[in-house]
Amino acid sequence: MTAFRTATTPTPIVAGAETPVLAAGLAFGYNTLMTTSRSFTQFQSDALARGFDEVIEKRWDPGLELGPHRHDFAVEAIVTDGEMWLTVDDATRHLRAGDAFTLERDVTHGERYGDAGATVWIARRRG
Repeated sequence: MTAFRTATTPTPIVAGAETPVLAAGLAFGYNTLMTTSRSFTQFQSDALARGFDEVIEKRWDPGLELGPHRHDFAVEAIVTDGEMWLTVDDATRHLRAGDAFTLERDVTHGERYGDAGATVWIARRRG
């Protein structure tokens, strides 16, 4: 199942899950629990406490495009600077600073980053 919601309606986005079960506060669009006012250290601590294995801050180059690919880990992420486009199945969403998303492991997706690139906080769960 793939579900996307508009940025004006802060409801979950989940890809690859049979049932959309998300951690409290994870939503596509503006969300008071996952905003850029939180520090990376807080984001990291929260993610590790919820069972994520690795938490990183990744800076993506301007204009970078990553064609269809998948990962052997689940992801919860928040864009903290810049913009990106995330494509799952035939749906593409434009994500800006403050927007969050989640992908289950092994979900094929594509990514494209804006003219200024993007910074994304990423929590990965391999188990």
